[in-house]
Amino acid sequence: MRVLSLKKTLKIIAFACLLISCEKDSIRIIEEPIESEVDIGSFKLLPESIALIPYSGKEKVIFQDSMNNETEFQIKDYPVKPTLGISFFKYNVIMDGDTVTYRYYSERKFTQLVNSELEINFNLSLVAEPYYTDPGSGLVADKLSIFWYDQLNPNTGYSVFTYVINKRTSPEVFYTNYFSQLEFCEMEFSEVLKTNNTNPKSEVYYSVELGIISFTDKENKTWCFKELK
Repeated sequence: MRVLSLKKTLKIIAFACLLISCEKDSIRIIEEPIESEVDIGSFKLLPESIALIPYSGKEKVIFQDSMNNETEFQIKDYPVKPTLGISFFKYNVIMDGDTVTYRYYSERKFTQLVNSELEINFNLSLVAEPYYTDPGSGLVADKLSIFWYDQLNPNTGYSVFTYVINKRTSPEVFYTNYFSQLEFCEMEFSEVLKTNNTNPKSEVYYSVELGIISFTDKENKTWCFKELK
C-alpha cells in the first residue's frame, strides 16, 4: 500500500476545503434576495372623473359657522398633468425573499383651497391609481384624496378624506360612509360622504356636487358650506 506523504496529504485536505468553501459560497449567492424594478405603465384619468371636481373655473368657496360668521378659501386650480407615481414594493414575487419595486406614471388633477385667516390649506388630488394588489394587471380606479395642511408647518399633510370617484376596473373595495341627507349649520345637504380616519386633523364632509361642505378648524370649530363663486 502506498502511503502519501504528509505534504501531499495537506494539499489534498486544503483542496477539499476549497471545494467546500466554493460550494457554500455558491449556495449563499443563490439564497441572496433578488431585487428588481418593474415599470407597470401609464394611467390616465377619465374626463368624466375630472368633470366631477366642483372647483374648476371657480375663484373661492365661502363657509360660515353657527353664528353666521364667514370665512373664505381661495381656489388654486391646476391643469391635469402626468406625474411619476409613488413607488411601492412587493415581496416574495419571483422567489422567497425577493423585493420588487413597481413604478408608474399617472395623470393627476390638483386643486388647493387656501385660507390665510384660519391658516389652513386643503389640497385635493384626483389620481388614476393602479390596483396595488396585482400591479401588472393594468386595473385602475380614479381616486380623490384630500389632505389638510397647517400653513405654519406646510411640509406635513394629513389625510382627511378619500373617495373613489370612478371604480373603473379595480376590484378593490373602498369604504366611504354615505349619507343621503345631513344637516350642518341649520342647512340640509344631500348625498354626503365622509371617511373615517383615526384622530383626523379635521372632520371633513364632502359632496360630489359642492365639494367640502363641512370641516373643523384648528380650534375644532365647525364651518359649513355657504357659497362657491
